[in-house]
Amino acid sequence: MEFMKNQSKLKTDSVKAKILELIQCWAFAFRDNSEYQVVTDTFNEMKNTGVSFPTLREADAMFTSEVPPQWKEEESCFACRTDFGMLTRRHHCRACGQSFCSKCSSKTSTIPKFGIEKEVRVCDACYAKLNKTKGGQR
Repeated sequence: MEFMKNQSKLKTDSVKAKILELIQCWAFAFRDNSEYQVVTDTFNEMKNTGVSFPTLREADAMFTSEVPPQWKEEESCFACRTDFGMLTRRHHCRACGQSFCSKCSSKTSTIPKFGIEKEVRVCDACYAKLNKTKGGQR
């Protein structure tokens, strides 16, 4: 954020306006997310020092910021309850964070809501949710 703050002082008017617009939109969008508090703090600091921000159009900042879940370290598969050990490895679903055996998490999918654009391991239930279409499953 310090980089963006500094760039807003150095660039041409059009670039400066865009940087200020982005900082303001991010601050609005992340206002309730403590993981991005630095964005809100930077916005408030700049505003308090007299920086003039463009008029906020709420529609520009209307998106959610979701982060992947914390991985659960269970002793058995969340779906079939098979115990993990030397022969049965624990795998984590990148969508829900639960622990699964390889049989119950053999699929891969993108997870757009977390910004994951390459296919990663997901459990069967999350795969079905992530890949459902209007006519059923793919």
